[in-house]
Amino acid sequence: MSAQTPFPGPTPFALRDPRYRGDARPTRAIAASVLGSRLLILHGRSGVGKSSLMRAAVLPILEQRYACRVVCVDAWLKDGDPAERLAGALGELVARGGELGTLEATLERAWRRAASPLVLLLDQLEPLFDGRRDRSYRTAFLRAVKTLATHPGGRVHVVLSAREEVRGALERGLDELVVSGTLRARRVSVPPLTVAELTRAALASLRASGPGAGLGEDELKQLVLATRTPGAPADEDAPVEAVWAQLELRRRWSGDASGAAASPVESTRRYVDWALERASITGADAEAARAALEEELCSESGARQRAPLASSRLSPEARDALAQAGVVHVDGDAITLAHDWLAGQLATLRRIRDEERGRLTAEQMAQREHARAESRARLTRLLWVALLGLGAGALLLLVVTVGSLWSASSARGVAEQRASEVAEQRARAERAESERDAVQREIKVVTRRADLATGATFRGLLDPEGEDYSPDVAARLLLTLPEDQRPGSWREVASAALSAATREHEGAAAAVAWSVDGRRLLTGGVGGARLIPGLGGEPVATLAHDAPVRITVFSLDGARALTVAGASAKLWDARGGEATCTHEQGAPITRAVLDPAGRFAVTGAEDGGVTRWSCDGEPRSLAGFSAAITSLSLSGDGARVAAAAEGGPKARWWSTEGDEQGTYSSGETSALTVAGYGPFGKWFAAGTEGGLLHLWVAEQQYPLESFDGHDGAIRDLNFAPGGEKLVTAGDDERAIVRAIPSGRKTHVLRHKQPLRAAIFVHPGDRVVTLADDGSARLWRAGRRDPKILREFPDKPGKGEAPPELPAIVGVWPSPDGLRTASAHEDGSVRRWLNAELEDDELFDALRGAVEPCLRVEEAERWLGAVEGVPRCEDADGGDAGPSADAFTFSASEGPGGWRKGKRMTAYKLTVAEEVRGAIDRVVYLMHESDEKSRARVAEDPEDGFEGVFRGFSCKQEVRVNIWLKDGRRLPTRSLDACALLGGGE
Repeated sequence: MSAQTPFPGPTPFALRDPRYRGDARPTRAIAASVLGSRLLILHGRSGVGKSSLMRAAVLPILEQRYACRVVCVDAWLKDGDPAERLAGALGELVARGGELGTLEATLERAWRRAASPLVLLLDQLEPLFDGRRDRSYRTAFLRAVKTLATHPGGRVHVVLSAREEVRGALERGLDELVVSGTLRARRVSVPPLTVAELTRAALASLRASGPGAGLGEDELKQLVLATRTPGAPADEDAPVEAVWAQLELRRRWSGDASGAAASPVESTRRYVDWALERASITGADAEAARAALEEELCSESGARQRAPLASSRLSPEARDALAQAGVVHVDGDAITLAHDWLAGQLATLRRIRDEERGRLTAEQMAQREHARAESRARLTRLLWVALLGLGAGALLLLVVTVGSLWSASSARGVAEQRASEVAEQRARAERAESERDAVQREIKVVTRRADLATGATFRGLLDPEGEDYSPDVAARLLLTLPEDQRPGSWREVASAALSAATREHEGAAAAVAWSVDGRRLLTGGVGGARLIPGLGGEPVATLAHDAPVRITVFSLDGARALTVAGASAKLWDARGGEATCTHEQGAPITRAVLDPAGRFAVTGAEDGGVTRWSCDGEPRSLAGFSAAITSLSLSGDGARVAAAAEGGPKARWWSTEGDEQGTYSSGETSALTVAGYGPFGKWFAAGTEGGLLHLWVAEQQYPLESFDGHDGAIRDLNFAPGGEKLVTAGDDERAIVRAIPSGRKTHVLRHKQPLRAAIFVHPGDRVVTLADDGSARLWRAGRRDPKILREFPDKPGKGEAPPELPAIVGVWPSPDGLRTASAHEDGSVRRWLNAELEDDELFDALRGAVEPCLRVEEAERWLGAVEGVPRCEDADGGDAGPSADAFTFSASEGPGGWRKGKRMTAYKLTVAEEVRGAIDRVVYLMHESDEKSRARVAEDPEDGFEGVFRGFSCKQEVRVNIWLKDGRRLPTRSLDACALLGGGE
């Protein structure tokens, strides 16, 4: 067997394996997702190459570019403590042969050994979610994951890799034990390799390693084509079974060119036989090795099992041969199959062998059963003869016994009837007393609800000067009222509750940042910075500074925050509000950015200096300019930072991890006023004093294109979330939306004042603009002509005076696009809705940000009782009925296929039998780029609550609400049409 084979066979590529050629896979995007989240679920079909992609491509990038320490765990015992297993894996980083402690202690030691992030890949999780696995083991594993993902250091990143079919069970388990208000598991899907991609990778491997036996280029293409997913078309875009292909490639490389690629099961059988034959293991020894593989190392359901090495029936010779062929993997004192796909095929082989054995013995079993039947017939005849002899004597005894029993039964029946009557009288008395108490409580609740329905109580709750001010309680209290008891203007009341103002600073509020989940805001102004709930209410924490805070930034995972005041910048623990380190620049800081993973910050100052700094190392100067920094931007993966300075026609960029640097030259003398990277780092754009817009490809020195359009200086520019559009705001009282990279103008948004800001609202179909007079507007920027969707402050009606509103100094849309936060010159912060409450379904979509329940003390205070009121404590108790993650959503091509260039999509909710009766209806909300949302209601459980809509593109989404028969609505979920359909358009 060649040690230089470029094909590992049915085992994943090893960590940092140089033979891996999957460079076309989305390695950098997945690496950025790992660093941008505390908990990441990597999922895909069995055999698509998830483990190889992570080990041979993603983890090396994390090690080399970001200096991460990586730990891989991919084999799980049938019993034991998963925390000990994970502690043992972490111990390799810290123990050096010493005694290990608990998982918490070992994690703390591993985290403290170096300043770099710690990445744990927990792979091949399917055995944990096998129905035969002890549930307590799975629960212990999930608790260990919670310990890892919630480490307060904020630099521990956990990746859970599993097959598509167990993803739902994994997510439900995480929701029960891990997910909280500050931790959400992100999901990344790994698509299967296509025939063309795998062929290119195999050819590259062959060129690097030399020609293999019987592997010419034409035959290679046909071999890869034969290993495509069953049912896929015979073309280069068809998905392939990567493990199946590796299995065939390894066998062919090593000289066995006999036979074409058969089915996956047959191909697995050939491969195992080939590996044993090359080690001269034949006859009974080979049969014993096959049986050990099928019975010891995989379950009946096709999940891998980790077996102790000492008790394994595999001989040392067979074990070495199979390990060299990549079939098994020896890990210390245990042995396991090298891949879960292989376990599924071996389980199928075992079933086939069992069926063959069954057919061979069927005739013998039939003969044995016939003999047993004859024996039973003879015994039956003998019993009948004996019974007839005893019948006459037994009859007399039976008559006497029945008479005695009848007398005793009658007496017992009379006693039981009397006892039942007494118990019923007592129960009626208790029910009457309970009903009287319930009626009195209901009178109090109805009276209190009637007071609430007048709106007076809500106005008191929404009065910032009143002691009862709480927009969060007002919104939740409104949701507890039945529909017919709500005030006539309940939509306006709800809008006011969700968009009420809070006074956060004594002077002007200068900055606001949203956490990625939209649940928290970080505000800056006079008196420091404050962490506040996204819906208002009491601040979570105050972040102290000696000067007014002018810049606030959240890390991507929401674990860290950056604030800037004067020449001082601080990094904070964004959950508890504790400072982790402080940086002094030497001159007032004008711009600052934070690495998506929270590892470091970059600040630019009035003296032109640009500095990269962190809590774990010395600051590094990135050269800089001689004038004040006006723009500072990080590429999407945090690998580059670019800056522009006042009065200069050029921007500079630096590598954040090395010494690489370069220049973006505009080719003219007009000074750059604003500049920044697109969301994925491919584009870099800058606006000038003269109104020109320059667009660079990230690696080039000179612009790809330059566009005019503004008659004055460009004051702001921002890319759409998908990077396909860009908006600029200028002194000429206009905002211009352009397509990228063509630069074609799609919308021109006109004001009556110079603009200072223009920002896209998720998902990129709207734009919010801010003018110098302190007013803001929300614009439609889809395919139709622009339209003002909302003005802030609201435009007064005819004959009405304009509302009094402090001037806005900044606007920041929330990540979900539902709300926008505005900071005002009086120190207040307001949250306002980005859509009108035009129908109940759209308002329901907003409820996801509000708990539709009351605390016990709140219910008693406002309603006088807690009976019949949805209580948050009940929801936290665990027995609140089914959750949204108990259901599975799927999509298929709807009636008519494609229409007007778009795919008709049918959404379907799959419901388990035990919870199907709890659902009343499913409401699908269709969000389009240029039309108001439309709702479709599915009410028939027989068709799986299917809702069919017209076509969707990959830039649009659907939100779904599940209404239960008890009146509760489960939290809103977003559905990605293209992900559910298995591809893009």
